This record gives sequence, structure tokens and C-alpha cells, in this order.
Amino acid sequence: MSNEIMKQRVQQALNEELAHIHTTSRERDQLYENAIGGKVMKHKLKTGLVLALVLVLVSAVAVAAVLLSQQEIVEQVAVPMALENDTGIVANQDYSPEQLARLIQTLDENGFTLEENNALMQVLKSGQGYNEEETIMEICRQAFGGNYGTWTLEQQDWFEKLLADIGFNEEYTPNLPGEGNMTYEQAEAYAFAALKAEFGDALDPADRESYILDRGFWRGSEDSPAYWYFNLFPKDIMLGTYSVSFEDADPDETLEVEGSVPDWTEPYTADDLVKAFLSINSPYYHEVPASALRQLHDMMADAKMDPDSVWYPDALGFALTGYPKPAESDISRADAVAAAKAALDNPQAVCSSAVLTEYKGKRTWLVTLTVYIRMGTPDEIQVVSVDSISGQVESIRKMTRDDSETMVLVAEAAYTKSREGLLTEADYIRLAAEAVRAEHPGLDLLNENEYEVKVFGRDQRIVWFITRSLQHGNVSASVSRDGTVSDISVDSEGVNPDNLYSRYWSIYGWYSVDNGEWDAWNQDVWAQLKLTMDPLEPTTVEAKLLKMGQYPTEDSVRIDHHRAQELALQQVNHRWAEVNTCILIDAQPHPVWKIRVIADSAADAVFELDAETGEILNVDLYRTEYTPDYVLYSLEKNWRKVLLEEEGVIPLAKYAITYKYGDLELDLPEIEVDNPELYEAHVDGLTARFTALKAGEPGYEVELDEGGFVLRCEEIR
Repeated sequence: MSNEIMKQRVQQALNEELAHIHTTSRERDQLYENAIGGKVMKHKLKTGLVLALVLVLVSAVAVAAVLLSQQEIVEQVAVPMALENDTGIVANQDYSPEQLARLIQTLDENGFTLEENNALMQVLKSGQGYNEEETIMEICRQAFGGNYGTWTLEQQDWFEKLLADIGFNEEYTPNLPGEGNMTYEQAEAYAFAALKAEFGDALDPADRESYILDRGFWRGSEDSPAYWYFNLFPKDIMLGTYSVSFEDADPDETLEVEGSVPDWTEPYTADDLVKAFLSINSPYYHEVPASALRQLHDMMADAKMDPDSVWYPDALGFALTGYPKPAESDISRADAVAAAKAALDNPQAVCSSAVLTEYKGKRTWLVTLTVYIRMGTPDEIQVVSVDSISGQVESIRKMTRDDSETMVLVAEAAYTKSREGLLTEADYIRLAAEAVRAEHPGLDLLNENEYEVKVFGRDQRIVWFITRSLQHGNVSASVSRDGTVSDISVDSEGVNPDNLYSRYWSIYGWYSVDNGEWDAWNQDVWAQLKLTMDPLEPTTVEAKLLKMGQYPTEDSVRIDHHRAQELALQQVNHRWAEVNTCILIDAQPHPVWKIRVIADSAADAVFELDAETGEILNVDLYRTEYTPDYVLYSLEKNWRKVLLEEEGVIPLAKYAITYKYGDLELDLPEIEVDNPELYEAHVDGLTARFTALKAGEPGYEVELDEGGFVLRCEEIR
């Protein structure tokens, strides 16, 4: 522990311990100097006070010596805990509920108590675990103040190294300016001068009362150029957003300056007001300042409203709802929150916000209570209206998919008024069905035996009628807020070998998943699919592989689907891992369970498991969005051979490159070697060579064997 940190902790501990003892500031300074080995006390103190202070000093120094800083808690507790989780083939990126509770307890024991509406406290209260990176990030937000871009460059660099240590980043590249680089002060001065040159003296980039400064120094790799970036995010909807970026080595030639300055001269639109408000505030998760709500309400009175706009309910709600200052007759915020929690009677509910509102003279506290079920995602949001005079709960409104997040700030009567005349989900379904029937009279879309109905979207609703019959496909239509139906799509084609699989998928859903019991698509359905396919002549790779497969019954093997899935999950050892598909395929010498485990939002692990011995024969990792369906229901040796015969070397080479040189994380791009605008491809027998057309980018070479398996995959320069 550094001397400075020790000094700070001794001083803090002394201040706390001396709070109940009458001492002068001079006496406190003397005690502090003595505690840290500085000046010797020369002034005499009263004997009783000396004895009391000796006991306090011993206690204070002992406490200060063992307390950890938040950074030390991350390094000594959070990181080792995260590394404990990574025992499977896919890194476990989540803390368990027990680990999260232990980590929060450690924070509390060291003097860092989190507020109830903090994300970590919300998840802990729900009894769930949480993402490791987000957990550590939240601790750092508390320690450093604000979000990542507001931290010092040293803190940002420390955090990046930390992510590499726990496996979130594959490698760590120092992101601190060094010899030959601009200093931070030079870079900031250059950026601010560029902003003033572009937008004039009316903009003051150094005004921290009006803008949040988000900045950083970034170098993607040791060979990459270093860049500076500076962003100004407004704290007020009257202000704009600005950004500056430039290369450290050549700022004048690489300078980019952007700004978005709102124009609030009349007439401005209510839509613009709502969007500007939401760009700064997130009502679901944070307390919105009452002053910001009063400003929005006042400006909305002069805004141009469009009843056909998707933002109209939000704008009308803000126009109708006032946000007064608390009066003596109003109950306190704390009392309103307590009344709301008592009414909801859910121990997992946490208060996200509470705001005093007024509608036609009626003053009401709106208390937003959120129940988090998994990974910090709000599963249920309730808005409780509490009378500000009596403290009585008047209503509890559950937020629906039709509501935007602004509706937690709108008085109940104003909310009802803003919803008048809007289409309901039942209206969207009815309008879509009527429009489709007008073009295809024979379709009975509202027959539950023929179709399942789902609705997606907010502004433009997409209504899906999902088939329950092999004899026809899915139907969809788009319905706007005014009831106009467009983009009607009808699959009325009869069943054929190339659409058979998609029809089964529509009817039975994801196949052979054990969620306590078999889903509808079990081994019997696979056998039925095989019988239907046998007399047909498929033309696609997917359909040909289906026809090649043999799907024995589960009672023909020793290991059933329950045990097979357990064995696969043990290999992954990831808290949120779940089996997505599980299929028994005939093979030699024993049938094989083909199991897909989704380990997190980005990574798939696809297993081949011997159904007699339980041995893991093969496992491949895929990016979730790039996992072709045929790898899930066919043996690897079969799909590689068929794909090579049907489509040649390039698709298999692309898989090899993506999974070796790409990344399983969703935020990294696919390596598009099959894009002729990015790479020139040359195939020689079973070898494919891809030359990058962009200077500085690597090329690739892949060699396959006759079965489509990879013999060699390497980067070329």
C-alpha cells in the first residue's frame, strides 16, 4: 500500500473516530502527524484526553491499515474470483450469485456501501449473478467517478490490462502516451482549439458544468497508430454534442471535428424535444433531475406536435404532466417509496426513480419499482402512484412493450390520455389478418390450429403468423401506427424437400432441448422428418444432409438425452450456459449425440458425444450468428464433405479463417474473405489463397484435405 494511501486512510479513520470527542483542529493535526511518523507532539494534552485518544488512535490506525481501496478489491478479490470460473472450454464470463454477494460484502466491509438502485444491488436483490466485466466496471465507476471516458488515462489503461488478465480481451496493448507522443495537456489543448475554431467562442469545451468530457488515448496494437479522442456530452437539452479525434503522429492531416447543435428557435417539434431528452436521460435506470423535467414540460408547451408520430404519446404525456417543487404538505420522497414498496410487496423490487408530478392540480409521487431477473435486464417495471398528501397508493401500472421508458415519468391520468386512440396489439393482428385475407381469401390466419401469432416492433409493427402445418408456410405483414398494412409476405407453397426443414422448425421450434422435459421436436419427430424426406430429391446442402442422416430412437442407446446434456454442460462450466439443441444421430461404432450449447450471447460449443460411452468425440466453437443449422443435425465428417462437394473450398476456408483469426465476441466483425471488394480469392485444388485489397490488411491461405477438414490455416502478408 502506498504511503499516500496510508496517510489518507489514517486521516479518514481519525476523523471518524474523533467525531465524538471534543478536540481542537490543532490537536487533530498533532495526532495525525504522530500516527504517520511525522512531527512529535510537543503541546501537552489533558491526561484523560490523552488516554482516550491513545485508544482511538490504536483503533483508527488498525482499521486504516487493513482497509482495501476499490482498485485493490478488484485486483485482490474480483479478478481471482473471475479466474476461478474459467475451467471449461468456454470462459465463464459471469459471477455466480454467491460470488457477487461475497464481492459486495467485501466492498461494504471496506467502507464502500452501494446505493439500493445501483445495478449490482439490483441484481443481488434478485438472487442472480452478473457479468464479470460489468461488475468490475461498476466498481470502477464508483471508485473513479463517472463512466470509462471520464477516468484518467492511467485508470483507463489499468482497466484495459485488467480485462486482458481475466480473458475478456485477448491481448493488452498499453494505451498511455509515452516518449514521442503528445502529452495529455497538449492533446486536450489541440482538441479544444479545434472545437472553438469550428464552432466559435460561444462553445466553451472546458465548461464542466454544462458538458461531460469523455476522452481517451487509443492504440489497437503495437503496430497501429495511436489516436486521441475527445467528446463533449451535454447535461442540458439546450446544448449540443461535440467530438474531436486525430492521430497522435499527424494531428493536422487526420483531424476530424463533428458537432450537433440543436436549434430550439420556434417552431421546433415535440419529437425533437423527446429525443433530445432521451439522449441525456435514461428514466428506466436513473433518477432524472426534476429541473430537467420542468424544463422539458415548459418547452413542450411551445412545441409542434404530430399526432401521427411515434413520439406523440411521450410528448403529450410530458405536456400534460407538471413537475412541481415539493411543498410542506407533500410527503417526503422516502415515505412515497416506502408506501410503493409496501403496496407491491415484492422483496426483489428496487426503486429506480421517484418523481413528484402534478396533473390538473392533483399532486402525485410516481415511484418506479424494477424487478431484475437475470443479468441486470429489467424483467418487470411497475409505476406506483402515491398521493402526495395522504400517502395512499392510488394505482400500480405495469409497463408494457407498447410503452417507451418516458412513461415512468408521466402522471397516471396523463398516461391514460396519451394512449387514447392508439392501436392495441389485438388491433394490429386484426388489421394484418384482414389485409392478407383480402389478397388470399383461403387463409384462415386467426385459426389457432393453423397459425401461431407474434407481434414485433414499436413504430412499425411486424405481425407474424407462424404455421402449424406442413402444407403451408409463414405469413407476415407490416402495420403502421395509423393502421396502414404493407409488406405482405405469404408462403403458400406446398411442402418440398428444400422447405421441409423450415416447416418443421416453424411447427416444433428449437429441437430436442431438455428444459425439464423434451420439447415438441424430439427423436420421434426426427424419425418422422427422415421418413418424409426419403422419397424426395433435395437440392440444397441443408436438405441433402437431412436426407443423409439416420435418427435412431433414444431407447437404443445407453446414455439418454438428460445425461448427454449434463455431460456437455460440465465441459462448458459456464453459469449461463444452456443447451439449445440435442439430437441423436446414427454413427459407427456407436450413435452420437449432437449437442449445441450456447455459452453466452456470442459463443456456441457444438459437441459430438458417444451415446454409449459418454466420451466427447469432438467439440467446435462457433460464433452464434454464424452457426449454420446443418452443423447441428449432421456429423462433422458429413457436412464438411457435402459442403466441399457442393460449394467448393471457399466456404470451408472462410469458416477456418473466421474461427482462427476472428473472435467469438459479437462486437468484432466477420472476416469476409468471400467479399470480392475486400479480397481477391485464388483456388488451387484444395488450397484457397485470399489477398487483401486494402493496404496493410493481412491475407490468408487455407489448405483442406479431401474430406473438407483443415490441414493448414495461416495469415500471409
